[in-house]
Amino acid sequence: MICGLLLASEPTLNASLVPGWITLNHVVPPAFSEEQAGRFWIAIGSMIVFLSSKRLGKLRWLLCTAPAQYLGTISFSLYLIHNAVMSSVGAFFLERLVYGPGWDMETAIAASLAVVFVLSVWLADIFHRMIDQPVALAMKLVEERVASPREWSY
Repeated sequence: MICGLLLASEPTLNASLVPGWITLNHVVPPAFSEEQAGRFWIAIGSMIVFLSSKRLGKLRWLLCTAPAQYLGTISFSLYLIHNAVMSSVGAFFLERLVYGPGWDMETAIAASLAVVFVLSVWLADIFHRMIDQPVALAMKLVEERVASPREWSY
């Protein structure tokens, strides 16, 4: 599982300069361009995570906890929201903490990530309740209507 998570977390920028990824990216099949090497490792890593999740055994309880179930419920909304929050609010906080009070980079990154995480989860919850659930319900009703055309009147 850990190996899969590591492979699936290749840096988006400058992976060819990061120790470890330099070597791994030399093994990527030639069908992938240098810019697409990350997609290869994300695919391999996600398959490893998926296959190993069935064999977690003692760690399976972690995925059954209430916080994990809640994050699973809002995961699509979180996927849609997190990059916008990270690129706007996260970048804003990081810049202000490094150049304002002069925090060291590691502390500023940790503080920014904490703000981004909390704000992303909160906004994803709102998005899930106000947009994702109503749209899913509407599509379910449309599907039921289309699946039984005998009720239509011409």
